Amino acid sequence: MHPPTALALVLIVACGVAQGGDQAAGQAEGRQAAAPALEGKKVDGGDFSLDELRGKNVVVVFYRGLYCGLCRERLRHQAMYRDAYEALGARTIAVVPGAAAGWREFADSIDADFPIIVVDRATLQRWGTWPAGERAPQPAVYIVDDEGRIRFRHVGRTAADRVSDPVLLAEVRRPRRPSGPAPAMGAR
Repeated sequence: MHPPTALALVLIVACGVAQGGDQAAGQAEGRQAAAPALEGKKVDGGDFSLDELRGKNVVVVFYRGLYCGLCRERLRHQAMYRDAYEALGARTIAVVPGAAAGWREFADSIDADFPIIVVDRATLQRWGTWPAGERAPQPAVYIVDDEGRIRFRHVGRTAADRVSDPVLLAEVRRPRRPSGPAPAMGAR
């Protein structure tokens, strides 16, 4: 592939990702939003709270349900990239609606060695992944920084509208913006 062709391909892919669902790298200016509360039950037993991971970057991937073949495939990829996230100091978790039945067996079959958390609809609505009037949640991914602030989000419009792990790893690598208020106009 010729360099101009490779550059064009990179630009097309980047534009396609940016035009996907509701995506934002942090907030446009100023202070990043604090992540909503996230509590649920681990599919392998026990309670979970996102507060347990405070002080770490966390990639939070929301899934539609076990019935969703694209979700199962995405979870396989999350498991395959787990070590790459951890090498960058980030933890990954999967968030699923409904009951734990079936998720544990599937997680074991793909060697998913990260928390899979079952949450209720209210939690999914609070995170913006289950819009009012919809029959199912949308796929989504958030990167929550070590201070508990959302620095990246993508909420898909369809089951196939997802962000790949290489894109997420690039976002984890990207330096964080300062979390304080934006400087005043004209300030130097």
